[in-house]
This record gives sequence, C-alpha cells and structure tokens, in this order.
Amino acid sequence: MRLALERLFRVLHRGGLMHQDSSLPTLDYPLAPTPRVAVLGAAFRAETGVYSLPQWTPERLTQLRPLALAGSWAELAKAARMVQRGELALPGLLYPLVVLTPAGDAPLSQREHLQLWDWFGLPAWEQIRGQDGKLLAVECEARNGFHLAPGVDVDHLDGWLDADECDCAQRKPRYRLAAEKALAAAGD
Repeated sequence: MRLALERLFRVLHRGGLMHQDSSLPTLDYPLAPTPRVAVLGAAFRAETGVYSLPQWTPERLTQLRPLALAGSWAELAKAARMVQRGELALPGLLYPLVVLTPAGDAPLSQREHLQLWDWFGLPAWEQIRGQDGKLLAVECEARNGFHLAPGVDVDHLDGWLDADECDCAQRKPRYRLAAEKALAAAGD
C-alpha cells in the first residue's frame, strides 16, 4: 500500500498537480478533513487533498476525480460549460466549491451563487485573495459579508469593518467590501 501511495505521489508531482514551493499560498478549504480538491487555474502549496491545475485540461481533471473544485468564477464557469457539452464528467463532486476572488474585484452576486448551484448542485464559498494568492477574507457562513483572515490588516482591502457583531458561529465583526455597495445599489 505504501509503495502504491508513493508511486501516486510521484505521478501527481510530475504531472504538475502538486506544488511543493513553500512560497505558494495555501488553500483554506472550509471543511476538515479536506477532500480531494482540484484547484483550477491557480497554483497552491501541496497539502493533503489539494491538487493544483494551473493549466488544466478535461482529461487531467477527469483523471484526478476531484470531490471538490476551487478556482476563479471564470475557471468554474469554464468547467461547467464543458460538463454541459459532455466534454467533462465530474460525477464525484460532493463538497462545496471555493471561489477565489482577487482583492478589488466585486464579490459574487446572488445570481452568481445561484448559477454555481444550478451548474454543480453544490454551495459555493468565496475567498478574497491578494495578488500573491494570500487569503485576505472568507465569506461568512451566514452569507452576510466576509470575515478577515487571521493577521490581515483592514487596510489591505477596500472596505470597512461592520460594527455589528455577525450572527454566524464566528461571532466576530464582518468585513464589508466597497464593491458590495455597488452590487446592492445595482439591485443585484
């Protein structure tokens, strides 16, 4: 068994699915233990269950047999279109999606959350990431703003801390992105 696992590790590492570079960001998956997550279009540090596919193809993704997906809205939409056209099969997806949104971009709208649900039949949790991929904020489980990642300074994001305590289990202040105001004003 150990030999088989070592062989699999070597194959995944050679195929560009596992990145050992310690300067790469880590994927903070919202559930533990982390299921087999395919990160589409981005490189993250190799950790148990996390497989990066910066230049992914339907064949590589099918071969990995992910239980969850992470990636930008555009990458997840690309995968969904391939599934709809029959170019990609992802029958093993069972766990929430993670949407990686660059700091400064608008957060997912209600419509985009619903679209992801329609495509995959799974909830999506958004993470705001810096240019270097560092986690800055995570979507509140009550879907009421974001919570800052530990050690992140408010000045790194365009927004403000909501003085009201959040209703979610974290019971800490929410971080409101300036882009949320624009979404609300547009009627989402």
